Amino acid sequence: MITTIKDTCDTVLNLNLNYAELFAGCGGMSLGIESVGFKRVFANELSPMPAATYAYNLIHKKEPKESSPEKWYTRLYSPEKNGDYKNDPRKYLNEPITETAFQKLLQFNGDMFVGGINQLNKALSRIPKSSLCKLDLDILSGGPPCQSFSLAGQREFNNPRNALPFEFAKCASLLKPKVVLLENVSGILSPFMDKEGQKWYAWYEVAKAFYSQGYIPICTHAEARDYGTPQKRSRFVMVAIRKDIALQATTNLNLLSDNLKREWQSTIQAIANSINHFESLEPSLVAGPTGFHYLEPDKDWPSKLLPLNRINIDVESAIDGLTFPNSNKDANYIANLSSSFDHLIRNPNLDLTRFDERQNREHREHSIIVKARFRILRLLANHKGSKVDNKQLLELDCNEEQWLLGKNLIFPKENSIGTRKPKDLVELRELLQSLKSRKHSQRALINNQIAPAQLSIPDDFAHYAEDRTLTVREMARIQSFPDWFEFKGKVTTGGKQRAYEVPRYTQVGNAVPPLMAKQIALGISNFLNITENGND
Repeated sequence: MITTIKDTCDTVLNLNLNYAELFAGCGGMSLGIESVGFKRVFANELSPMPAATYAYNLIHKKEPKESSPEKWYTRLYSPEKNGDYKNDPRKYLNEPITETAFQKLLQFNGDMFVGGINQLNKALSRIPKSSLCKLDLDILSGGPPCQSFSLAGQREFNNPRNALPFEFAKCASLLKPKVVLLENVSGILSPFMDKEGQKWYAWYEVAKAFYSQGYIPICTHAEARDYGTPQKRSRFVMVAIRKDIALQATTNLNLLSDNLKREWQSTIQAIANSINHFESLEPSLVAGPTGFHYLEPDKDWPSKLLPLNRINIDVESAIDGLTFPNSNKDANYIANLSSSFDHLIRNPNLDLTRFDERQNREHREHSIIVKARFRILRLLANHKGSKVDNKQLLELDCNEEQWLLGKNLIFPKENSIGTRKPKDLVELRELLQSLKSRKHSQRALINNQIAPAQLSIPDDFAHYAEDRTLTVREMARIQSFPDWFEFKGKVTTGGKQRAYEVPRYTQVGNAVPPLMAKQIALGISNFLNITENGND
């Protein structure tokens, strides 16, 4: 039988909601959670770059006392002396926790701790269970690194990162939060093949791991655009509810008025289905996901637990004013971001119209060839109203070629950024051949459509109105970060450092969209309120 948390910890109900975050990245999830009133107990992140961004914005509120990013967070280990960003943090995963870090962790005062989750778990294991129970943690959130789960990656079955969600489950067993919130790429829903040719369902294995620790998992296939963000971004979201809390909530939800009960019925049903499925598999839990499925919008979505906010926002309505200062096409979106997040900054009078206070707007340098390619990609994309990638430039039909003959294009051989119309089809075709690239997925955004899912690598996408990639700030807007949120660290990286450095563009691309996190946190907050107070 499953061991409920009440067997080991007497919960003290607390009206002050709190949370801790693992794999915190630059802070997208935390920004959304804190926007609805949750107080941070601590955060953990392996890489110093996103940890610096997180601490600068969410802990120090853009006004740190120290100028060095190394002073903004606490390392769980003692680094070498040659700098904060220069070392591969993976080298230190087996290093012992420093006593200084351990004593600071004991304070649980909202600090960021840089190091591996295994190091954090070792530190938490040293703390008496009674002390951890007193935290009365409401949410333990996080998005474990997902490259090996992503359909765009190599999908390596034995990649060590596949074990990180299970370290997450171990942390939950130590902290015993009321609710676990885990986010990952939707690729985790596609099965792996093991060496014997058997299918291995990563999402289901993760759900089983949390169930074995006393949690009732509700697994979903979510879409960022359903939460008011201008981006097609499918995600796996698991809300795992501590079993005693799930049972208490079900009792309270059934006591609501008929109208409220109907609103919460999909959540009640999701909890009941999960309990029935996993209890039928005990004690071995070896079966596959037969009879248990992840939930999707418009089907069996737990609408009150994970409330959607289907406000349709296209790219132009999110970032146009960043390109054209006199544009007000993004005014409504900016107002939404401001009302959602501006109460979290320390200085409410921050003037975001000043260039030096709206950071991360630097344009990247491009060669003439890249600019010439970007121009054609964006002209064709906006003309057709559908994506056009590099491969398609060599497969244009006669009508598309004739249309391009009337457009001003860039000719790299002339060694000038000046534009002119092609003389004839021969010259146009020679130009297209000269612009061939190994980046077949490279394409332009379309102004009146949402951004595509893969918006994480800057060179993969061109702006809809200019011959360039997006700035960090434009990408951050599409991810629903407010303009006051400033990204730290390198802008980009390459070579061997790509394996472990997390520069600004990658920080934005890896983040949970804050508006999405806000909606999810709002649903969990309402759920906990009913659980503890018996009303909505």
